[in-house]
Amino acid sequence: MDKTMTYLLFIIPLGLLVFEYYSYQKNKKSGNGYVFKPLKLIAELIVMAIALYAIITGKTYEDILDLINEMFRK
Repeated sequence: MDKTMTYLLFIIPLGLLVFEYYSYQKNKKSGNGYVFKPLKLIAELIVMAIALYAIITGKTYEDILDLINEMFRK
């Protein structure tokens, strides 16, 4: 994976989180129900956090995942 994929893995979950928040606010105003999916939210936040860390450190998303895998192998 290159840097472009790392940026996409940050932008796409961010867009999904913004859309979820917008949907929540819209349904709250109109009085309709809203289905909260905590596992989806947690997964989006984890992917976004790993991608953000990769961007800040100057590595790729795949490099960070390799480091995480090495931590669990020991």
